[in-house]
Amino acid sequence: MGAPGYSTVASCGIRVQADAPYINPTDFDYIAVIGGLLPHLRAAPQRHRDYLRVAASSGVPIIGACTGAFVLAQEALLVGRKVAVHPFHREDFAAAFPALAVSVRQDFTVDGDRITVPGGISILSLMTELISQRCGADRAAKAVHQLSLAERSGVSSFERSRASSFRFSSDPRIQRAVVLIESRMGRDIAPEAVAKFVGLSARQFVRLFRQHLKMTPKRFIVETRLRHARFLIENSNLPMTSIAFETGFSDSAHLATAFRAKYGHPPGGLRRASQHGDAG
Repeated sequence: MGAPGYSTVASCGIRVQADAPYINPTDFDYIAVIGGLLPHLRAAPQRHRDYLRVAASSGVPIIGACTGAFVLAQEALLVGRKVAVHPFHREDFAAAFPALAVSVRQDFTVDGDRITVPGGISILSLMTELISQRCGADRAAKAVHQLSLAERSGVSSFERSRASSFRFSSDPRIQRAVVLIESRMGRDIAPEAVAKFVGLSARQFVRLFRQHLKMTPKRFIVETRLRHARFLIENSNLPMTSIAFETGFSDSAHLATAFRAKYGHPPGGLRRASQHGDAG
């Protein structure tokens, strides 16, 4: 939004043109403030800041993404609120706003009608929460699949999403862990690495994961790999040795053992059944 003809340059160098005037803020469910490079935050038109104050006084939830949190703080819109910022910006934020409570260990904070998110992959966690609140967990899961599953050659990402069994958690740290594991199809990732990625100790991570998903992270990783293996068995002509390598098993024998334990029949039997159109 902006005045007619207004444009600005993003931190990556791309020029962004305003394509709408200042719309009544009450027409929106949320208004997001996307920050840029810190030295240039004051370069935005004063009308942008006036608009934010009107939105705040109208009770519209405002999201500060990345350095957008600095803008909200500059306009005194985060007084008494908890704020999530990126670790890279912690010292700058603390120096500029010493009276505000800041965290660098959360994917996002929701404090009344103010939301802050550090940016990057944390956006996925916030997106999941907001879509789930507004549209339900199923819609949230679909959005995560579309935005986070890695593409591989031979099978479309849309088809590959069928290999996932997305789990929703109300804890953003566990949700972030699920997204990471599913996006990698459980390959080349250990529970300890995931725990470190989401800012938890290994013991805390196992306890919370079991509490929210009713299984250990190690088991979830294995089941994610097996779901991917089953998908490839049913939807590709790859030999079992290649599927074993693709899904993180040391060889086809280890894949067959784990597959039989999970599904009750060997992978070769599933392939034969799928080729004849009677896979269960």
